[in-house]
Amino acid sequence: MTPGLTSGGHFFTQTQTMMTPRTQTELTRDHPNFPVLENFLYLQLMNNQVENGEIQITSRSSMGKLTGGRTSYDSDGKISGVFNYRSGVLSGPTQLLHENGNVLISGQHRGGKMTGTWYYYGLNGEVSDVVSYVNDLRHGEWIGFYPSGGLLEIVHYHRDKKHGLYKRFTMSGKINLTGRYRQDKKVGLWRVYHHDTGEYIRTEKWDNDVLIGVSGTQWSKTGG
Repeated sequence: MTPGLTSGGHFFTQTQTMMTPRTQTELTRDHPNFPVLENFLYLQLMNNQVENGEIQITSRSSMGKLTGGRTSYDSDGKISGVFNYRSGVLSGPTQLLHENGNVLISGQHRGGKMTGTWYYYGLNGEVSDVVSYVNDLRHGEWIGFYPSGGLLEIVHYHRDKKHGLYKRFTMSGKINLTGRYRQDKKVGLWRVYHHDTGEYIRTEKWDNDVLIGVSGTQWSKTGG
């Protein structure tokens, strides 16, 4: 479509053909740079640094700056992402989709930055992670879930660093590990419990991410 002004003289609609990767479906929550990779994918899409798959993008511009919705499609014609802009900056709801059409990531941008609660989903629509962001930084709770839906872990962040109470749970819902972080480093007493039974194993003492002591009784099937 050839760009043109509306009757008001301020907006025009444009349709572009671009390329976009589908690599977001390869991400797993176990990857150490999980959120960083997600941000990288957004940057690829937004900056049009593209590699594979054809997409059609329909958007509205105001004074030459992208405004309104932007939808991307893969080479099979399936929607791969839905974005919103205000004056050329990401603002409002954002979604990336799995190849099967289920939502992969859902959240809000404000002023071009991730903000509020973001949801990450598995292929079958199950929630894998719920993460709080402030100005593109993890800030607040990160809650992870097992594929079955059970609670896996609760991590507290402060300005993108682990800070505060940490809890990990067994698949049956019992505590598996608990302790505290300070600026991404383990500190104080960490209590370890058996990953199946939840039975207490030991207490570890940490100082600035260095293990300095261990106490407790080691669990064993024989009771020895």
